[in-house]
Amino acid sequence: MSDFFIRRFKKDIAHEVAESFQERQLELDKKEASPAEDKVFDYVDAVVFKTIARERKSKGILFRTLLLKSFLSSPAACSSTIAHRLEHKDLQDESDVKVRHDGRVLGELKKLVDAVKPRQFQKLQALTTMGWDS
Repeated sequence: MSDFFIRRFKKDIAHEVAESFQERQLELDKKEASPAEDKVFDYVDAVVFKTIARERKSKGILFRTLLLKSFLSSPAACSSTIAHRLEHKDLQDESDVKVRHDGRVLGELKKLVDAVKPRQFQKLQALTTMGWDS
């Protein structure tokens, strides 16, 4: 019996714990992207990948979404995502025109991402001014 876990959701046990669950107060704090961040956003928005999801003709929209999400997490996370993609087996055949294209595209994106310094990353700036930097 020790190998089993019962997952209970807040809504399922709320009647048992009454005031223990306080409602979260969310504050939306919008920040303008820095010029360096805007360059990354514009590039990711416009880029077309040729080796990703070839059969679906999606131009890599899921991968572009992954890049965007990782960049919104941090430039370092996005840089790591790009590095991992560059190591992917689909990007190893340098004789393939599509592979060379995607390698160039990812290399250029990595330069743009790496150019976003901490003082230009607005999410980090907002967190540090809130006192969350410790």
